[in-house]
Amino acid sequence: MTSKQEPSVKSKTLCQVAGQPDPEVILTEQARDVLTHLNQTTGSRFTTNKTSLEHIRARLREDFTVAELNLVID
Repeated sequence: MTSKQEPSVKSKTLCQVAGQPDPEVILTEQARDVLTHLNQTTGSRFTTNKTSLEHIRARLREDFTVAELNLVID
């Protein structure tokens, strides 16, 4: 005996789960925001190079928030 799906029952389409952003990409974006705030507040011209961003990313990895880092800058 084979079972068949009733014609009135439509097959459900599967929803794809949205991909999770890479944590490192998020850290880099946050570090850029902090660096931009630093430059605007102090009139500095630090560039978004690997060295500059890495110091800020290290603080973010230590669970400091962007708001806390900006508060230190202010």
